[in-house]
Parts: sequence; structure tokens; C-alpha cells
Amino acid sequence: MKHLLSISIIYFLLVNTVFAEQKIYYCSDEAAIGFNRDTENSSYDSTDFIPERFTAKMNFETGYLIIEKYNMIDRGCKKNLGKSLMSCNNNFGYNFIINTENLKYSLSKAYGWVADNTDSLVISYGICELF
Repeated sequence: MKHLLSISIIYFLLVNTVFAEQKIYYCSDEAAIGFNRDTENSSYDSTDFIPERFTAKMNFETGYLIIEKYNMIDRGCKKNLGKSLMSCNNNFGYNFIINTENLKYSLSKAYGWVADNTDSLVISYGICELF
């Protein structure tokens, strides 16, 4: 019985430690530019996009990111690419890079052209803050 109690306590502490580090951030684009697909002639035209806002659940220690708006779930983000940087990707050509100290980010969406579909190609930058 003592053994089971000890295992339960250790499990509880480990689970709470992992989930305690996940924080929710509110992120806002400063600007967004890229290429919009013209479906009539299958070409891309350069354009400015309306800056967007989104929430992100991140854990900088474990390299964990969820941005539901963009279907981004990455539990293996690359950390320390430079000073305090974390880079995350998804299977749809999205790349999110954030400075873990000042919370500045860049986000690129580059799936449309290579997948032969109508998605626009977009790069944006902005800043996140704790929600």
C-alpha cells in the first residue's frame, strides 16, 4: 500500500509540473504580407493581408506549442536556435518562431504553391503576451 501511495504522489507531482509550465498567450500580428492566389489565371499577386490575432498554448521548457486557429500542434519544437528562440512547424507548411524573452514572433504559411491548391502564401510578424 505504501508503494502504491508513493507512486501516486510521484505521478501527481510529475503531471502537475508538466502542465503547470504550459501558458496561454494572446498573439497579435503587427503586419502580414505575401501572395494571394488568383483562381482565374492560377497566378499569385503580391498583397498586404489584414493582421490577425490568435491564442497560443506554449511551454518553452519542453518545446510545446498549440495554435488551434492554424491547426498547429508541435510537441517537438526546436529550442535555442539562437538566443532564446523556439521554432515550431506543422504538416501544412506553417512555421512559427518566437523569442522566449521578449515574445516577438514571425509566422509563415507557405503550403499553397507547392501543394497546387488555392491557399495564399503569407508571412507575418507580431508580439505575444500572457493571456
